Amino acid sequence: MPLTDAQVIAAFGDPAPYVLQDGSIDSIWRTLILAPLELPAPLPLSWDRQHSVSRLMVHRRLVVPFRLALEAVHADAEAWASLGDTGGCYAWRARRGSKRPSRHGWAIAIDLDVLDNPDGAVSKMHPRVIAAFENNGFEWAGRWSKKERDPMHFEFVDLARLAA
Repeated sequence: MPLTDAQVIAAFGDPAPYVLQDGSIDSIWRTLILAPLELPAPLPLSWDRQHSVSRLMVHRRLVVPFRLALEAVHADAEAWASLGDTGGCYAWRARRGSKRPSRHGWAIAIDLDVLDNPDGAVSKMHPRVIAAFENNGFEWAGRWSKKERDPMHFEFVDLARLAA
């Protein structure tokens, strides 16, 4: 089950003091929460497949869970090859159909294989990609209700891992 807004704020910080009048976010927020994550191999960008990235910015508290999940996917050649692209992790934006911040605003979510797994669609996500993320504390949004289903999206939910 996804974390509540209160849980996300308690675990990953409150962006409210950094939201500017125009709805954008002060760069201090990014400085406070983000850390680089080196990918095991480059992935094309979903919005520009001619360009690949070898690093993503994730919440500083989640570098290890993201790294472990992506390394597990990469260790499985078939699963890694199924990832046609990435939509990234950090992006300050509202949730679909809402004015509340997306979990990407905390960099606790990642979008993978975006072009093959659009919002609301039947998933084409490789089952071993799903397993790698679920085994590392993430929830796959491809299991969410039809209205909320987002098969490209993985979101960190296991706060017990942070306490360990």
